[in-house]
Amino acid sequence: MRVAIYARFSSEKQNERSADDQIRACRDRAEREGWRVVETFDDRAISGASIDRPGLNQLIRDAGAGAFDIVLAESLDRVYRDQEHIARFFKAMSFWNIKFITLSEGHINELHIGLKGTMSALFLKDLADKTRRGMGARVDQGRVAGGLCYGYDAALGDGESGRIINEAEATIVREIFTSFAHGISPRAIAVDLNRRGVPSPRGKHGNRSSWQPSTIYGNNERGTGILNNELYAGRLIWNRLRYVKNPATGKRESRLNDPGDHKIAELPDLRIVDQALWDQVKARQRRINKPRIKTANVEAFPFWDRRRPRHLLSGLVRCGCCGASYTAYGQTSLKCAGAQDRGTCDNHATIRRQALEAAVLEGLRDQLVTAAALEQFTRDYTTEMTRLQKERRAGAAQRHVERQKIITEMENIIAMIKKGIASTVLATELEGLERRKSELDELIGQENTENAVVTLHPNLAEAFRRKIENLHALLANEATKASAMDAIRHLIEAVVLTPRGEELVVELRGQLAAILQLCAGGWPQSKEPDIAAGLDIDQVKLVAGARFELTTFRL
Repeated sequence: MRVAIYARFSSEKQNERSADDQIRACRDRAEREGWRVVETFDDRAISGASIDRPGLNQLIRDAGAGAFDIVLAESLDRVYRDQEHIARFFKAMSFWNIKFITLSEGHINELHIGLKGTMSALFLKDLADKTRRGMGARVDQGRVAGGLCYGYDAALGDGESGRIINEAEATIVREIFTSFAHGISPRAIAVDLNRRGVPSPRGKHGNRSSWQPSTIYGNNERGTGILNNELYAGRLIWNRLRYVKNPATGKRESRLNDPGDHKIAELPDLRIVDQALWDQVKARQRRINKPRIKTANVEAFPFWDRRRPRHLLSGLVRCGCCGASYTAYGQTSLKCAGAQDRGTCDNHATIRRQALEAAVLEGLRDQLVTAAALEQFTRDYTTEMTRLQKERRAGAAQRHVERQKIITEMENIIAMIKKGIASTVLATELEGLERRKSELDELIGQENTENAVVTLHPNLAEAFRRKIENLHALLANEATKASAMDAIRHLIEAVVLTPRGEELVVELRGQLAAILQLCAGGWPQSKEPDIAAGLDIDQVKLVAGARFELTTFRL
């Protein structure tokens, strides 16, 4: 019997040898049983409540490939602590005919999954409750509960608050507060810190992480960001947020707690920013966050005002150097966010939004669908359609053969019933055959009504240019502007801007399947328009793929 061993421990504070000890104990068991260990998998310092674990994910992939016959672990909770996850894992192993054995529980069956899964889930809830109770007690004692934040180190021994000020980081904190109070934006502060090579809160741990404007400004209501951390003013607010795990993604999401559940402690020994500077920063934040007057248009259409892009290319423009988005720079221009917000990109070229939109419309009209590109696409389309037709014909022949066999089997069963040989087994089998015959009849009927392969029109490029010119006119009309913007954005995957000498090279990437649809059935009314009559867009996408790039054109 081929055995795969799995081991895990939860926290970085646990001994690294824990996983090795689990593997050693499992190897001893395998040796006593005469099993052959073919692979070992482990996840170190990862919670059993997490579904995304590299070692366990690889074990599941190898199990599906039939690499072993037994999964061996120290105990059930080493594999999963979540009821849903452990049940899913057990079902998968059972489906692949793989035994699941642990040193603590033995051969795992449905009873273990129900009882132990429930116990593990209750253990996690109880552990969370006790942890929160202990952290609340620390706050009541005037000590910091939770992890380290930027500007502090853990105090060795039994310090008054459990933290001491890191003077090097505290200097950066004071600099950030002073700069913001003097009117410098979080974006400019982040760019300056990155230019000087100052490690960010994440970067100081060796991560390749840079300062972001959001790292500095954060969210005032949630108390996130350097400027909103009240510990810098010598005041600790605990239990402002709680974290829940999204079952769909496995990631934690924060939720605001009721203000009545907050715990507050005064910790003057941890003050980094004096009260006068703190008050200056809060006053400027209040001025910046002043509610804006809503226009009549916003009040009339609040959903669309927030959801629809304000400009034709909003969210579609990318920097060819670093991949970051091009964002607003002043009132009318765009600039790379990597250069503008973080100072991590050397592309400082700007471009007027109106000029870029005009160039993109020109490129759509004259260059995206060129004669050479359409000729190549037509050849690929015809080749793919021919291949698909051959596959359909082969599948249709097999379905006709299967249908005839089913008819013969049904006739044999009916003959047996007429002779008096009747049973529930025969009735069930006859019912299943009838159901399968109905499915085949439906499939064969669909094949008989399928349209022939569409021949691409030779004037496709010219038709597309006329459509774009029509859209250009519709953009100028307020009544049709929103729908025309949707139609054009549906054609564009990305607009990539790359500096080359003193000019910007614009690369337009579009979806050819959407372009063909526009030519065949008019401009769409939504992001997911109906398939135009006479053109099978799903088949076109098989050939065109997700992207169709044109040669670059210059401004």
